[in-house]
Order: sequence, then C-alpha cells, then structure tokens
Amino acid sequence: MMRRGGRGSIVQSPRRGHDGAIPSALHLDRGWGARNYVKIIVLAVCSIAISIIFWSLRSPGLLQEPHVLGHYLRPRNSGFVFPLYRYYQQYPNASHRAGGHERWRGSRVGFHGRGILSDESEPLFELLGGHRRNTLFIEQFYIEMKLGDPPKPFYFHIDTGSGRMWVYCTLRGHQSTLSSFGPNGLFVTEADSHLKCIGATASLCRAFQAKDEVCDKKYQYVCFFSRSYAEGSTFSGYVVNGSITLPMCDETERNVFGLFGCVVHTGFKVPIILQPLTDGIIGLGNCKGTLMDQLFESNAISQNLLGVCMAKGTQLSMLPASPRAPVGYISLGMDFKEKFNQHKSDWVKLIDPGIGVRCAYAAKLLYISLHGRKITITSMFLGHETAGMAMLFDTGSDLTYLPKDLYGQVLNELDTFASDRAYFRVPDNTIYSQSEQRVCWKPPATKLSKSSPIYDFGPLKLGFEGMSCATKYLIIRPVNYLTWDENERKVCVNILIDPVVGGHPVSNLGAEVMRENLFVFDVENQRVRWTASSNCEI
Repeated sequence: MMRRGGRGSIVQSPRRGHDGAIPSALHLDRGWGARNYVKIIVLAVCSIAISIIFWSLRSPGLLQEPHVLGHYLRPRNSGFVFPLYRYYQQYPNASHRAGGHERWRGSRVGFHGRGILSDESEPLFELLGGHRRNTLFIEQFYIEMKLGDPPKPFYFHIDTGSGRMWVYCTLRGHQSTLSSFGPNGLFVTEADSHLKCIGATASLCRAFQAKDEVCDKKYQYVCFFSRSYAEGSTFSGYVVNGSITLPMCDETERNVFGLFGCVVHTGFKVPIILQPLTDGIIGLGNCKGTLMDQLFESNAISQNLLGVCMAKGTQLSMLPASPRAPVGYISLGMDFKEKFNQHKSDWVKLIDPGIGVRCAYAAKLLYISLHGRKITITSMFLGHETAGMAMLFDTGSDLTYLPKDLYGQVLNELDTFASDRAYFRVPDNTIYSQSEQRVCWKPPATKLSKSSPIYDFGPLKLGFEGMSCATKYLIIRPVNYLTWDENERKVCVNILIDPVVGGHPVSNLGAEVMRENLFVFDVENQRVRWTASSNCEI
C-alpha cells in the first residue's frame, strides 16, 4: 500500500507470439488449400495428444480443476510445440490479434513446465530509483517493464503492500482526461483489449477487482478498475488484457499476455505539483490476481516466489543518478537456494496481517532490541493480550510505522541514548507529511566535525516468531532508520506512529529499513526468509 515518498519512445521489434496468460486459438488463412488444412489439423491433433499423454504421465495434478484465474491463464507452451507459420491471438471476448513466427525471444522454443526451469530461466528486473534527494525526499523504487506490441517501456513503482498492477493510459483515438501522467507517456489500449464483466471473462473481472463495480449495458459491460491508497490517492479506469515483455535472468526477453489496470482518472488529497516519477504501480503482494500469481498459474514461472533486494543507499543528491544504475533487483520464481544455504537462513511463517489490510506480507514481530535493551511486544486480539504483533513488509512505503506504545518505547530508548551523549532535541522545521513530524537531535559541538554522527547510534534488531538460532533477527542499520541533515546539522529518526487503514492502525517496515537484505516471499507455502546483501549481488 503506497504511502509517501517518491512514486518513451516505442521500441520497434518484429511481431512475435506470446505465452501465458490468456489462451489463444488457431485461425488458419483462408487462401490455403484443402491439403494444407489437413496437414495442419493432423499436426495440431498429434501435438495435443502427445502433450496430454506427456503431462498426464509426468504431472497428473496439473489436469485437475484450475484456479479461477488459471482457468483462463493457461500456458500455451506445455509439451511439444509444432511451430506454425502464422497464428492469431484470441482474447476471451473473441477479438483477435495477429502473431508471428517465434513463441520466444531468445530462441527458447520447446518445453516449459513446473520443475524444468532453473533460476536462469525466470524473470529478473533491475531495481531503479531509491535515491535520497534530501533528508525528506526519497525516490520510489521502480522497475522498467515493456507493454504493448510493439513493446514500449514504462516505469512501475514496486509495492509489496498491494496486489494489482496498473498504468496511466488512454484508449486509441480518444483524448486523455488525465491532468498529469508518468515520464513515458500514456499506454495506448485497443478497444478489444478491454475485459468484459459478463460472459467468458466475468470471473476474471471479479477476481481482479477489489470490490464490486458497476457491470452495466450502459458502459458496454466493461470491467472497471479502481484503487485507493493510505495517503488518500485514488486511481480508476478499466481492466485490460495486454502484452507484457518480461526480462529474463539469462538476458533474453519473454512475451506474455496478462491482466492489468488501465487508469484514466486520478484523485489526490494533496495537489500534485510535480510530474509523477513512475507510469504506474506493480502490486506484488500476498494475494490472488497479482501479476506473479497470473504468471505462476499459467506456468510462466516455475515457483510462486518473489525476491526483493534493495541495495544500501547512495549519498544525498539533488541531481538524477547518471548514468542510471541499478540499486537492486526484483525476481519472480527464483529461490536463491544456494545463497540461503550458504548463510543458513531459515523460513519464517507469514501470518494474516489483520483487519483493513489486503495483499500484504506480514510476520509476527515479537521484540525489538536496541542498544542492548530488548523491547518485548504485545498486542490485543479479540479482547485478550497476546505476544507479538503483525508487521508488514511494504516497499510501497518509504518510512517505518509502529503502534503508538511501541513507537514511544523505541523513541524513549533513542532519546535516552542521545541525551547520555550530550545530544539535545531540536524541532523538525519541515513537516514530512500532513500531520506528521519526525523527532530530531543535534549533536554536541565536539561531534559536529563529523560528516555524519549517525553511527553513534546502534542497529535495530527485530525478532520474529519462528526464527531459529540460524535466522537470528532482521538487522536494520542506523543509516536506514535515521537521516543526517547536513544543512541543519541534526539527526532525525524516520519512524512514525502508524496510520489508520480501514479504521485500524497498520504497522509496517518501509523500503528504507528493508534495504541491504534479500527477502524471498514464498506465496505458495506462506513463508519468508532473508539474508544480508548490502550490494544485492545475484
């Protein structure tokens, strides 16, 4: 769930086929003779028969009743592939689009299925952004992903606290109503790519929507899409089925069809003065219907695993990074087994994040250790006090938010530690966000010669339920929860009291404190693990 902080030209390429998510049908050119029809039909029947036999022997479970999304997001490269000269992509609403010779870019035609792929065959996105422009403003972390045919690059803010992907867009031949949009312009959709809320795609529409929307003849039964975020922004439009180009770990590219939101209307509580830094959001949260879930259900990725690694921060800069350098990566389907075996990291169970929160990854936080003091955490559940509390892992937020009581204990420890070393409280003259203000300290004159006294403070050590001696705790270095204001010569803590979402307070670890660790979220088995990785080496 996005809160605060930071959020091209068309690339020409030969037309080519697409894999996953929406099923296709073959339509042969009418100019061919009867003999060619017979040959093609025989080849198609043989291919289908061999595929069914192969998969029934190898993995009978795949022939069972599929997930509601998976029923339409079926793979089209299972078993053997007899390439046809020309075929047409068929949408569920019966519209078509011409394809080409290749099913894969990078000459990857043939087998595909669970357990066959290695990590080198999974999608891997370079993570960009995340730079500090000053003590208040932190760029959003984002990835570049291409949409459309021919593909055009767009920037997507990564958000592990929400579950849907959307992009600013407009319908071909229509004037956009958006007052502002992202750096790469609008994604242009075709009318026949809009999902319908009736017929064959009705279940897809319901699964993708967060709540019931209007399904009316007046609007030609278009599947509507809307999202709102904790800081008050709203985005609405339609659900579309479009071409997505995925960068793979082995530096090839793969094309799939997937569902995402086409945003044509926006609203903000606070007026937006600057152009957005990104063209949309990719929700990578813990729920059905996400892009990762679509790819997994269609066998486009072999495991329902999300890897997130945000490297350590860069120096303060008012200028854009040049050249644009990766600051980490996002992986889909990769397990990083060797890396975790090397560091002996164990899995921690994911839990229900609680009322008012959807699609977020959360684990039970039992204690926070700071400067040798262990702060034990309790919370109320059904009127009874229980050990621990749900803590979200939310890249859509830059700062960290704690419950009022826990925030007070952490702040008191920091305050005592600072006072013992002759630091003194000073006001934060700039309100970070509406109704929020950070706590700051000015160091004594003897320490002002330092470029940054942040490292006088110690790391936060977070203990989660289920951690063994091997896992120990999640360590957050002081540079990731404190900032040093060079101009005003003060240290400020980037932790605030948690906001209220859906009438309930929500606590989360934001992108800043998640830096310098590789997190792998296992959606299928509902667990998470992490290991230190300051520079996010693969």
